[in-house]
Amino acid sequence: MMKIDRMLVEDAIYEAELDEDSLYEGYSGRAMYGAKCFGLIVDRPGEAAKFLVKIANALADDDLADELADAWRSDSMGLSTIVYFPGFEVANDEKEQDRAPSPLGNNLIPQGYHR
Repeated sequence: MMKIDRMLVEDAIYEAELDEDSLYEGYSGRAMYGAKCFGLIVDRPGEAAKFLVKIANALADDDLADELADAWRSDSMGLSTIVYFPGFEVANDEKEQDRAPSPLGNNLIPQGYHR
C-alpha cells in the first residue's frame, strides 16, 4: 500500500477548491475484497480531475503521479460520486510517509476552511 503525505492531499483538495470534507479515508470499492484506500466525494468528475492535476503538479515523482492517475476508480453514491484510489492511503504522520513532505510548503488549509 502506497502512502501519500496528508498535507500534500489536503493542499491539493484546497487548491482544487473542494470542500475539506470531500476526503474519504478507509473506502473499500468494488472488487477490493475489504482492502481500504482513500477517495474523494465529488458532485462532478471534473472536481476529481482538478484534484489530480493539483496533486500531480505538487508531486516530485512523475511515476507516482502516473500510478495515482492509473488507479482512479469511481462509484456512484446517489447524488454524488466517490473517486477512489486503490493501493493508496493517506499517511497520518511523518513516520507513515513513503514520500517526502508536500513541496507546496506552508500553503496549509486554514483552520475552519469551508467553501
